[in-house]
Amino acid sequence: MVAFLISSCYSERFYEGDGNLKDSGFWVIMGDRYILSLKEVDLSKNGIYEFSLENLPPNYTFTVGLAFEDSIETLRASQTKVRMELSRDGKDVISTKPMKLYDWTLSYSPGMGFNGVYAYQRGELSETALDCARGTYFVPKHRAKYRLILTVEPAAGDDIQYARLILSDAGRTSVDCA
Repeated sequence: MVAFLISSCYSERFYEGDGNLKDSGFWVIMGDRYILSLKEVDLSKNGIYEFSLENLPPNYTFTVGLAFEDSIETLRASQTKVRMELSRDGKDVISTKPMKLYDWTLSYSPGMGFNGVYAYQRGELSETALDCARGTYFVPKHRAKYRLILTVEPAAGDDIQYARLILSDAGRTSVDCA
C-alpha cells in the first residue's frame, strides 16, 4: 500500500539527473507512462558515455535501451558492439557484456516518441538481483542515485551512426526487489 502511494504521488519534477523525463499520465493504458530521453550517442566512434539518474519513479519496471531511426535490417547487419552498466551505491544493477547490436532484442516502438527501432536486452529474473535487474530492465529504488555507462565499440563500414539512449517504463511492478 505504501509503495502504491509513493508511486502514485510521483511527479516528473522530482527527477534529478541527465536527460528529460516525460510523464504521459496515469491514464495511459497502452504504451509507456514514463520516458526518460538521454542524449544522442555517436556509434561511429569509440566512446564511453556516462549519465547520472536520480529519483526515478519507484515501483515501475524500466527498460534501458537505444532508439534508432535505422531499419531493423540495418541493425541486424551491424557489427558495432555496445555495453551497458548501471550501478547504485557502487554496486552493479545492470552489467552487460559487449554485444553486437544484432544480438539485442529489436522492436518497433511508435509509442515512445519516435518512429524507429528500440534495442534492449532481455534476461531472466533472479531473486538475488539488485533492483530486480534482468537484461537491461530494472526497478528503481525510491530516491536512489544511479550511474549509467554506455560503452561503444564501432565496426568499420557500419551504416549506423547515432542512437538515443532511452529509459522507458514497462509498467508498475508488484515484485519485491532486493
